[in-house]
Amino acid sequence: MDYRMIMKQIILIVTSAIFLSVLTSVSYANGTSLQSNSLDSSTSLQLAPVSSDQQTTSGNNSMSANSVSSSPQGLTSSQRTTSAIPVSSSQKVKSDVATTSAPAYQRTQYTEQGLFPAPTETQKQAFTGVARTALPMTPDEIRQLQNMMVFTKRAASEPVGTPPKPVLSTQIVNLAPGSAPPVVRLEQGFVTSVVFTDVSGNPWPIVSYDLGNSKAFNIQWLTSSNLLMIQATSLYTFGNLDVTLQGLSTPVMLTLIPGQKVVDYRADLQIQRALPGTTDDNYADKAGTPVNQTLLDILNGVPPQNAQVLQVTGGAAAAWLIDGKLYLRTKLTVLSPGWISIMKNADGTNAYEMSKTANILVSRYGLPVQLKIEGLS
Repeated sequence: MDYRMIMKQIILIVTSAIFLSVLTSVSYANGTSLQSNSLDSSTSLQLAPVSSDQQTTSGNNSMSANSVSSSPQGLTSSQRTTSAIPVSSSQKVKSDVATTSAPAYQRTQYTEQGLFPAPTETQKQAFTGVARTALPMTPDEIRQLQNMMVFTKRAASEPVGTPPKPVLSTQIVNLAPGSAPPVVRLEQGFVTSVVFTDVSGNPWPIVSYDLGNSKAFNIQWLTSSNLLMIQATSLYTFGNLDVTLQGLSTPVMLTLIPGQKVVDYRADLQIQRALPGTTDDNYADKAGTPVNQTLLDILNGVPPQNAQVLQVTGGAAAAWLIDGKLYLRTKLTVLSPGWISIMKNADGTNAYEMSKTANILVSRYGLPVQLKIEGLS
């Protein structure tokens, strides 16, 4: 650990010494350049014009100098001294500066233009070729390609024909021999929830199920619940499903049909029996009784075409008049008058078949409420 600290300190000292030496050399070069420039300017300002007498004297001196130079050996030391050319003070300063001034150093500013020479025509062509190879398409061509990809993906994802109509339906499960099994309408890419209830709308738990074609359908089931989530993995492959309910010895058979114009988002399958262990005086075992299709359509919210719509005030309910009888669809419990037949859904919706009446007493949150029916003729 001490060895590393010593090495770090040595490196720091050497780096600082190098940095100081660089700064000293740069500052000396800048100072010398500035001094030389100032002396040159002062010397040029101190030079005075030469008069005619001085020109004559200088001419004579030059002649004598020439004569001396032609015979230098015949001159004595005194003659050599007297024959020297007179020098002015400004000329002495200039000569001193010329002999003592150091060469001026200028700092070079490196730029991108200075470091790199101008590209040649061959380099320009090479750059254009590399750019075209790396980016072969223009921005407009890229946008056009993206639009083509969007339209292609949309066309590949769109279903063939009209998308199926989603519905929430309720079906009565008849376990009697010779009856047709319920049909669940599926669609590839859609999940259908199948809910099992008893005659009074209570959830009927599922014990197990068995699928006829496991490659064509995918089923998810929460253990001990009354809900199956079914999804078709192929478009037109049919199949069936065997479901065993708790306490019911007879299995419930379903037909699975994908690729229809209508798809069941939720199918409530009502068993015409009471859940084992529950008692309700209003319901008897309806295993052998025929299904009231009109009441079932009212429960699904799809009344027959000959139904007359009635106005209901006083509570959330809908009423129709069909073949001289009153049909009421509501989540409220009817207290009076007595109803002829009733069907319940898993979400708490009730469908009543009643005699014609203008006033109906119902229970809402435990309080009696009166419904008024308008439009009866």
